[in-house]
Amino acid sequence: MDILPSSVTSSIEVPRAKFTLTLDNMNYLAGFDWVHDPEALEGDSWAYDPESPSGDSWAMNNRTDRSISLEKTKEYLDGIEDEKKRHVDKLTSDNTRYITFEELESRLEECIDKISIDKYNVMFPTTGDKIGSEHWLTLLSWNKLRNNCVKIINSYKGIDNDYPIIVIDDCIYSGWHMCETIDRTQYFHKKKTGGKLNNKFIVIVPYSSRTNSVGEYADKIIVGEYIDDYRSIKEIRELFPDDNELIEYMHQTFGLDGLSLPVYFDHKIASEISSFPMIYPNIIKNPVSREKIIELENMIKKYIKW
Repeated sequence: MDILPSSVTSSIEVPRAKFTLTLDNMNYLAGFDWVHDPEALEGDSWAYDPESPSGDSWAMNNRTDRSISLEKTKEYLDGIEDEKKRHVDKLTSDNTRYITFEELESRLEECIDKISIDKYNVMFPTTGDKIGSEHWLTLLSWNKLRNNCVKIINSYKGIDNDYPIIVIDDCIYSGWHMCETIDRTQYFHKKKTGGKLNNKFIVIVPYSSRTNSVGEYADKIIVGEYIDDYRSIKEIRELFPDDNELIEYMHQTFGLDGLSLPVYFDHKIASEISSFPMIYPNIIKNPVSREKIIELENMIKKYIKW
């Protein structure tokens, strides 16, 4: 199944990496200064420089409470005149899952520990115009990934081996973005080489919707928590199981569909295609923070000369 059929991709500009990262670049960005020490372990390996940073420089250390405020929620709901909208917003807020950085990091580590292969590439896409949570979480996890990573993949042009490609993100909503990333990589590699891409794609996400199309593109998905877990978030279609009229109202009024997830993180509220950025800023105690993502973007622009 192709997201990018030839009739469409023939007019699409070939994605080009804005910059290229090597393993040494990743070690530097992740907060490690490594020394090459073949005798540290058996064979050719890397060892810690005793004076290097701890490697946790990408953790969110600000313990700001971003949970939902009952007082702000009541004030927000009381101010909505449209009864149907008030009902939708209340049901959404009542069923929202707030995921702290600590939860996210713990789930991500659990997922990475389930990787059962010795050598792989790690995707760090640099064909776009911005740095996102997928880049930040990759660096956050670098201490667990580095020993088995053969190469950093910035675009389809960087693929020169057959090892699996690890793709990391925080949450799969509809899965469109992840599918597009994989499909574009495969398509343009085939267009360049004329042959099929042999690399398998392994997607790692701490959280995911139950209904997504990533499984049609990735060879394996490692998920920390699906939303059918008893503690987990719910898709909007589950909140209104038999009310198609209300779902249609949400789609027409808010641009939402049945795959929107009532969930937000310390670092992110997803766009209206995936979540509820029109509601959460009005009811949470403190704004979410993209500080680490912005810090990474600035660091790349300075160090890599993006």
